[in-house]
Amino acid sequence: MMNVHIAEKRYPNASVPIIKDLRFALNSGEFVAIVGPSGAGKSSLLNLIAGIDCKFEGSIRDQRTSLTPLNVGMMFQEARLMPWLTLLENVCLVSESQKSTLTIQRAHTLLNDVGLAGLADQYPNQLSGGMQRRVALARALMAEPDIMLLDEPLVSLDQPAAAELRELLLSVWQARQFTVVYVTHQLDEAVALADRILFLSTSPARVIREEIIELPRPRRRQDIDALNIDLADRVDLLNGRMA
Repeated sequence: MMNVHIAEKRYPNASVPIIKDLRFALNSGEFVAIVGPSGAGKSSLLNLIAGIDCKFEGSIRDQRTSLTPLNVGMMFQEARLMPWLTLLENVCLVSESQKSTLTIQRAHTLLNDVGLAGLADQYPNQLSGGMQRRVALARALMAEPDIMLLDEPLVSLDQPAAAELRELLLSVWQARQFTVVYVTHQLDEAVALADRILFLSTSPARVIREEIIELPRPRRRQDIDALNIDLADRVDLLNGRMA
């Protein structure tokens, strides 16, 4: 579906690049987790894939023969909702025709899909952090994405809220079959979610290991924990441990 080759990504005035000689491919419909130490360039990599940042050496190429550009959805570490807009308006914000009947109907459907039925007229400050992330997921889905990019979407959530959002992400992905690139520094989270895990080195980031996760879904906690321990013992992230 997509070939990613970042020969070098360097920020202005930086003495060393943040990413160098990083390569991987994305297949249609798969769930790929990217794991690496804090500061290794994971968020920078997502920005490059999303096209938010185009200043790099290398190429990000769509492998499809279709002339239609890939649609990209993105969730950030924070919900990034506009506090003066209702939940419905926040979801519609990414649409070119925000006030069309079709857009509004689709936004209502997506809010229902993420478990927020009946809350369309509320404002972000009336919601918990977990519920705000659900709105952010609905907004990302408005693009009808071919690829969904998720930058540590569970960070700062308490365990129950994180578990609920994790299950919601899986159910939405399984129903819609888009490709997911999921950034995290939590190995157990990657094992719980992904078909494949890419491990990044310390900066400058490159892929130093790839693991296929063959655990059947739904994945049992004891199986996740066992594989997590096994991978942690086998994976060398150059700095000796996950950070």
